[in-house]
Amino acid sequence: MGTVGSSDRKISVLSLFRAFQSCRFGVYSQNGKPTQYHAHLSVKAQ
Repeated sequence: MGTVGSSDRKISVLSLFRAFQSCRFGVYSQNGKPTQYHAHLSVKAQ
């Protein structure tokens, strides 16, 4: 699998996926009804 980051600091995409895999989001509701949504995660490697 690929990597992200600069040439001096590579991070495995698979390790990022595993780190965020445990994230859970609560139910989002509009006008009292559950509504589907999605999220974009941003990662800053330092």
